Amino acid sequence: MTRFYPFLLSYILIINSIFSQNFQINKTACEPTSNKAALKLYAKAQKEGNMAEKRKLLNDAVAIENSFYEALFELGTGYFKQGKKDLAKDRLEAVRDICPEYSPYTHLFLGLIAYQATNYQEAIRYFEKFLTYDIQDDEDYKLAKNLLQEIKDYEAIFSRSVPFDPKVMPNVCTPQDEYLASISPDNRSFYFIRKTKTDGKSMDKTYDSGVNYVEIFTKSTLTNGQFDAGEPMPRPFNHKYNNGAATITADNKQMYFVICQNNQVEFCDIWKTEFKDNQWQPFVNAGSHINSDAWDSQPTISYDGKTLIFASNRPGGIGGVDLYISTKQDNGEWSPAVNLGPTINTPDNELTPFLHSDSQTLYFSSKGHKGLGGYDIFFSKKDEKGNWTKPRNLGKPINTPGDDVSFFVSLDGKTGFYSSDKLNGPGGLDIYTFELYETARPAEVIYVEGTVKSNDNKVSATQIEVKNTVTKEVTKIDVNQEDGSYVAIVTAKDDHILTIKQEGIAFTSKLINKEELGIGKPAQVDLKTEEIKVGSAYRLNDINFATNSYELSDKAKFIIEEFAEFLKANPTLKIAIHGHTDDIGNDNDNLILSDNRAKAVYEYLINLGIQADRMTYKGFGETKPLASNKTEKGRAQNRRTEFVITDK
Repeated sequence: MTRFYPFLLSYILIINSIFSQNFQINKTACEPTSNKAALKLYAKAQKEGNMAEKRKLLNDAVAIENSFYEALFELGTGYFKQGKKDLAKDRLEAVRDICPEYSPYTHLFLGLIAYQATNYQEAIRYFEKFLTYDIQDDEDYKLAKNLLQEIKDYEAIFSRSVPFDPKVMPNVCTPQDEYLASISPDNRSFYFIRKTKTDGKSMDKTYDSGVNYVEIFTKSTLTNGQFDAGEPMPRPFNHKYNNGAATITADNKQMYFVICQNNQVEFCDIWKTEFKDNQWQPFVNAGSHINSDAWDSQPTISYDGKTLIFASNRPGGIGGVDLYISTKQDNGEWSPAVNLGPTINTPDNELTPFLHSDSQTLYFSSKGHKGLGGYDIFFSKKDEKGNWTKPRNLGKPINTPGDDVSFFVSLDGKTGFYSSDKLNGPGGLDIYTFELYETARPAEVIYVEGTVKSNDNKVSATQIEVKNTVTKEVTKIDVNQEDGSYVAIVTAKDDHILTIKQEGIAFTSKLINKEELGIGKPAQVDLKTEEIKVGSAYRLNDINFATNSYELSDKAKFIIEEFAEFLKANPTLKIAIHGHTDDIGNDNDNLILSDNRAKAVYEYLINLGIQADRMTYKGFGETKPLASNKTEKGRAQNRRTEFVITDK
């Protein structure tokens, strides 16, 4: 692609627009020209119908009075329309120097001339000057503003380099080709295709592929901080047809990938499988709401398995290959795929999408957005309304004049991965990693994994509710019914509360924040559930107080607010709120302190609409320890707030 092509349409529209009207001028901006001989020629030129003769009269007037800016302006705009940019530039620069405020269009034309000469910084200055005026023609203003932004965007791509120091992945990369890679959200498994020479037979002896290689779908495992060389994925993978371009959910239980019927690219569909009973189950086509009669490929799944984005060249799109999205409904079915729209898609191709586990950042490759040539890598982030923002080019030298595709990012957002045959790796196509510069990183996330089980170690819930304590947004995470496992990935910007809300189960919650669990790496949070029983005591997790204080913190209030919802959902329950301390300090002081803390919880629940006659409160000080007070861990267990079911 040429460097100027993206601007061509805007440029033509501006030219057509600005020559369809009289130019805005300010006759009082400077002292008018007073030379009578020059003015006589100027007046004669205004009556002349022959354009060549008119220009001669204007040039004669300027020869008599070289500061005749009114005539110079007419000459400059006329020469520009003729395509004589050097002559136009000479006359308009004279107007700029003699009377810069005479017309906004002096600066617009000089900006266009600078743009055509690839003098981008100069063009930016002229366009910015043009836009400082009260432009009478709104269309000219809009077009100039858009052109200015396009030039700035393009200039940012071409004139500045982003940090980039790619390293080939050891062990994974070999003299053979490795490509179409992806990483599991927990960053423990790395999936890719390794092209291996063969005798012309496919993975099933009864099928002759007629080629001298086979694509092996391979899994590499993180071992001692480094990915190993990888092993071919077991059956049903690598059997009969090539499969790959995989994406996997954060619990490592659901995988979506591509199979091309008879290994023919034009017949590719997205398929899925589930890891169950310690093995991958038989493949299932993802269905007609996702697949079409066209090419459907390159899926990326959200960490929770509820959003799928993929590439397709189906009819009715914006370009040749567009990105589409489908969401999983409450009944487990996928919604009909819809086009991601013109913000992301262009009349050209978009490929290899990657949705980060922050659920807010999408990376993909495009030929249609402004780039350095071929496919460039772009990223887009959701705004506060949930809409994708204008894609940004990842920049050079990450992007090159060739094709740059298959980009994805680690959980912590700091490491980028992509395949390339342009660097000095051991093979043709190799997979490289590099530190991703800060602006292009996704949002920081907290990765929480664990199990939800009862005291007798049985799976005890089907879902976990995750609530953002700031936005109050609620999402529901499925609990695997085979082993009770779950994974929740939340933005580190805000605290979140995990809550079990299931009939017959006592209130169970856990506050999630980056100070406690860290950013960008898996943290284990197991939740124990108990049945609602009269006389049983249940801990209210994360209700912590400052030393010698009974003032509720904001985090404690979040927990109590969720507890109030539990009580409202179980209106017949009556409870006693109990406060406990460790044995540090005076016994009587601890007793009073624990009583005041229990009372603080009681009063806040009343403020939240819980009837006082459903609750009592009492402090027990250090008299009922759960663990030894000789260790900090034990003392932390003893400093607690509990509720006891008194009636149900």
